This record gives sequence, structure tokens and C-alpha cells, in this order.
Amino acid sequence: PEKWRQVENSVDRGLAWLATRQTPDGSFSTLAVGQPAVTSLCVMAFLSRGHQPGFGPYGQQLNRAIDFVLSCQQEDGLFSYEVPQVYFQERQASHTASYNHAIAGLMLGEVYGHVSGERAKKARATMEKAISFTRALQVHPKKYAEDAGGWRYLQLKSPTASDADLSVTAWQLMFLRSAKNAEFNVPQAWMDEGIAFCAPLLGSNN
Repeated sequence: PEKWRQVENSVDRGLAWLATRQTPDGSFSTLAVGQPAVTSLCVMAFLSRGHQPGFGPYGQQLNRAIDFVLSCQQEDGLFSYEVPQVYFQERQASHTASYNHAIAGLMLGEVYGHVSGERAKKARATMEKAISFTRALQVHPKKYAEDAGGWRYLQLKSPTASDADLSVTAWQLMFLRSAKNAEFNVPQAWMDEGIAFCAPLLGSNN
């Protein structure tokens, strides 16, 4: 019991510090290319301790953070603070947006049942667009048969680069699982395709 109290106290102190890092627009301070993923991860840190949007000491801060993430959606459904470049640029939106998208979608799936009113309506609309974007990225023609079912960056580093990797695919699958749990329309076949891409790579050096 004493160890649990130490852990809980440590988490509470960490969240209290994290709350001081929120900016006026609702985001948690970071470079633009790390948004909205960083803010979404911060929201999930509060959720993991039982805090909810609209309630308790961090309720309004969580609402503002959620609103910021919702505001980051591009017209095509992608969650990214910056518009991605046409060509790959290291650590810019063409590189990072796949992560931003999946992590933002995962967070919104987790909070969907805890928001209400206009925020809930907007969350549903943005989630539906985000799910469609994720599926379009998944079925985009791949150069290599073994990449089918997976995801990678919006733009690739070179014409010979793989179209899918484990890190992006894992985040996208967690997003789809969260959306499915929130009762959005996510056919099991989409997830099966992603898992089929991952299966041969698990346990390898990739």
C-alpha cells in the first residue's frame, strides 16, 4: 500500500506540473510538427489517472486540449497542425503527420464517451473523417506486396522506400481499435489487414 501511495503521489505531482505547460490555445507546449500528438498524449496521461473532460480540477483544461486537437484536422481528415509538404522533409509534417493523426484519433476515441453537446458532435464528425483518411492511407497502392495492409509516412524518403512500417502501423491500429470500441464503423477486415502486415515482422530485427 505504501508503494502504491508513492506511485499515485508521483503521478499527481507529474500531472500538476504538466498542467502548467498548457498554452492559451489549449495545446501543450511543443514544436508544431509534434502537434496534435503531444497534446493528445498529455490528455491521455490525465485520463489514465481518472480525470475527465469537464469535471474536477483539470476538467476545463482537458476540454481546451480536446478542442485544440479537433481544430488541427485538415480538410481531407488528417490530424496535423501543419499542412504536409508535397515531398518528404525530415521531421516536418510530411514525415510526422501519420503519427500525429493516429495518436490524435486514439485520444479522441478514448474521450468520445466523456464529452457532450457540440463538442461531442464535432468529435463524431472529425472522427469519421479521420477514420476515412486512415483507411485511404492504408489501401494506397504499395510498391511491395509485403507492405499491403500497413501504413507509413505521407511522403516517402526515396522512390525505393517501403510503404509501411511497424511504428506507424501500430499507432494506426490502436486508433482504429479505440474508434471501434467507441462504436464507430471500423470493419474488422481493416484491422486484420494491418495485423497481417505486422505478423511476419514480429520478433525480427525490423
